[in-house]
Amino acid sequence: MYKQSLACLLLLAGLAWGWCVIAVHEPIQLAVQPSPEEGHDLALLQAIIEVESNGNPHAKGRAGELGILQIRPILVKDVNRIEGIERYSLEDRTDPLASIQMFWIYSDHYSSGESREVIARRWNGGPRGDQKASTARYWALVKARLSEMSEQSRKEKAR
Repeated sequence: MYKQSLACLLLLAGLAWGWCVIAVHEPIQLAVQPSPEEGHDLALLQAIIEVESNGNPHAKGRAGELGILQIRPILVKDVNRIEGIERYSLEDRTDPLASIQMFWIYSDHYSSGESREVIARRWNGGPRGDQKASTARYWALVKARLSEMSEQSRKEKAR
């Protein structure tokens, strides 16, 4: 159920952020091309969502994280600081579209132009997360999911 909903959500998020959608593959494998000015990596976002919550917008973490991207209150505060306005509330952590927007704002601010590994590790461990040994396992999970998604896509294309 969550995976089908996530496919629709990512499609809507892509349209809202200016992506050109090329194809939608079930259950949630999306093949997209971001608009050149955005440069967002939807496959990375999808992998992070699956690692964080398996697409469950009601997921709750042990340290107060909520939603599909397991957002903590400090991240909401930081995103509002980056934006220069109180755009997001704590309740927005359970809103999948708002969560994805916060992910892009945070990632663009702290990881613009960086590798997938740096983006994922900073998402998991904060602005210097890529320097923390504790985020290496998280990156391994995201990387494995990216590989699985790539293999699925390759198999589907071969059909």
